[in-house]
Amino acid sequence: MDGPTDPAGWLRRERNYGALIAVVLLVLHMSLPGGVGSAWRTPAAIVVIALIVALLALNPFLSLGRAILLRRLSLVLIVALSLSNLVTLITVVITLASGTGALSPTEVLRTGLTVWVMNIALFTLWYWELDAGGPALRAHTSYRMPAFYWPQLQAPGLVDRTWQPHLGDYLALAAFTSLAFAPSDTPPLRVWAKLAMALQAGISFGLAALVVARAINILGT
Repeated sequence: MDGPTDPAGWLRRERNYGALIAVVLLVLHMSLPGGVGSAWRTPAAIVVIALIVALLALNPFLSLGRAILLRRLSLVLIVALSLSNLVTLITVVITLASGTGALSPTEVLRTGLTVWVMNIALFTLWYWELDAGGPALRAHTSYRMPAFYWPQLQAPGLVDRTWQPHLGDYLALAAFTSLAFAPSDTPPLRVWAKLAMALQAGISFGLAALVVARAINILGT
């Protein structure tokens, strides 16, 4: 399959969208109730903001051939967001399971929903950055074996030959995985993709069960 007709412009737009998802993740982190991970929020926010600013500042000036620097920065950003999200998830699980933190039923539900959305956003970034070697390689005509079998690849006559999955496609994939706890119309092909989707579905299911159980427990007391 051919790459986009304007690879450099396509890649810049994708990187900007990825930075936007990272900003949304940061905002969600900061919107959590005060008792959930408040000690580490400011240091994490400083690191994430610095990486986002670096990505946005470098993105317009880097050619496709030098996109490796942007990919490294993007991976560092996603790792930082993953660590922050992991600490948040552990804190939420401990808080809900132990009943500490004095969260009201409304705060329990809001916290659970926020972390659930954060989980979708984070896996979106991982799928987008790792599939077929990353967005830079996907912009070329020669890229690695894709990790997902997109419907457009199953019916190439229905789409333009230059079609490549956008960040929005990965966002929908991550959302469907969290909602249905399984692949929807885009099955995984690579082992890491299968394991990642299984992990995402497991986190989503466990979080939903824990939040509902805790909310019912609070309402019943």
